[in-house]
Amino acid sequence: MTNPHIQDRQAPIAGEPATAQPYKNIPPINGNRANRSHSSENQQSTDETKQKPRRKYLVFFQVIILVLALAMSTYSILLTDSLEGKEGNSISEGNEVLVRTEGRDADHICSEGGADIFIGNDSNKNGILDESEVTSTTRICHGQEGLSGPQGATGPNGLSGVSSMIETQEIEYGNITCNYGGLLIQSGLDNNSNDILDQEEVTDQEFLCDGSIGSDGINGLNGTQGAPALVKKSDPPAYLCSNGVILEFGVDDGIGQAVAMDGILQPEEVRENLKICSQPLNSGLISDFSTGITNGMNTACDSMNWMESKSMLFSAGSDGVNGCELWTSMATLSSTSLLIDINPSGDSTPGLWMGMQETIGDENDLVFFDADDGVNGREMWVSDGTVIGTQRITSLNGAGDGLKISSKMSPWMNGIVFSDVENNFIWSNGSITVELFDAPFFSTSMQLILDSTASDITAHSLTKLWPVDTGLWFSAATIAEDFEMHHISNNGVLTSWNLNSLEGSLP
Repeated sequence: MTNPHIQDRQAPIAGEPATAQPYKNIPPINGNRANRSHSSENQQSTDETKQKPRRKYLVFFQVIILVLALAMSTYSILLTDSLEGKEGNSISEGNEVLVRTEGRDADHICSEGGADIFIGNDSNKNGILDESEVTSTTRICHGQEGLSGPQGATGPNGLSGVSSMIETQEIEYGNITCNYGGLLIQSGLDNNSNDILDQEEVTDQEFLCDGSIGSDGINGLNGTQGAPALVKKSDPPAYLCSNGVILEFGVDDGIGQAVAMDGILQPEEVRENLKICSQPLNSGLISDFSTGITNGMNTACDSMNWMESKSMLFSAGSDGVNGCELWTSMATLSSTSLLIDINPSGDSTPGLWMGMQETIGDENDLVFFDADDGVNGREMWVSDGTVIGTQRITSLNGAGDGLKISSKMSPWMNGIVFSDVENNFIWSNGSITVELFDAPFFSTSMQLILDSTASDITAHSLTKLWPVDTGLWFSAATIAEDFEMHHISNNGVLTSWNLNSLEGSLP
């Protein structure tokens, strides 16, 4: 068998896979291959000729539909944009409708209260429904409270509560959580009621850790030499304890008016004390001025003062022989005695008008009092508890009284200030007695100023004296301002007030 010289179609080489060929020519057995092939091709051509007009109509119809769809889409888009523009213009030009609600208290309209609902257009476009913009108001009232329902049955008793507990533990230095130490705070419920927060009862815990130790600061300056500590032993006063001891502890630092580093424990330097008495404290009668049933004191003869520094009682008293005179006592019956008979011819009556006033001086404590010696009238006296130290310090009117029943007295500046019979203010420390505004603790220049500014200040029957740390307050009369309030400082600055411009304010 021989192959033809020219291939009439593409054909695979022997051994290659055959490709899909719908009209593959298979050699006929009877040798009529060529006729059958020609007949088949003619039939196919006839069918294709019949289908071509149908395809053309279908394609034309599809094109028409696409064109119409495109046109309708374009119209729809244009119509939508036009409607949106018109809607936006109508919204921008309109007024917004606002609603406001307000609570309403109970009144004749809503007995249980309620709410008001206001509706209107925001004409001024401020976002707030103003009163003038309200076009509709609706009131909504709460209904009346209903009757209480029946009381429910008592419920079962609840379980007993469990106590809560908090415990703290100190964390030592070097702990893993707190390297520099700190505090552990644990809390929980004491479920087993043993008053101990067991570990299984802990529900919360917090660590409070100490910060690291900072670097050392620079050394400060050396301090001043400290004052030595002193201890003083003394016997208790006989009137208080017959057998005991008093221990006083202090520092020799010169506090107050004490002298520093003098080796003596002054009263101002005492910080603490210990008082021991080995028997019951003493009590009982300390005086019997007049032996028998006669009174040694009465309403006109009863002035007294206690001098703490000497544990001595100054008192007016009468023994029925010497009249009402000055007595002293160490608060025991055996130590009570007549100090001095100031008026040998009658009663001196110490402290009758002004009482007795103790002052603490730089060197000695004193007691000031008024008394009448029968020669100079009632004057100011002073005593340190001795006969020689009891003296009269004023003598203004000879035999007349240097004081009057309305005279006042007050301690100030290690002495006393008092008013005399001529309504002058006097200052005295027992050694020096001068007018107040010429006191020695005022400078010479300040005394000259006071001679001018205080020249018309006089005492009054209602005068009062109030000493303070910064000076002395006192009420006094003046020609210009009547009876008003005044203040003089420790260095002599005088200040006066006119509280009532029409008349005296009577402070």
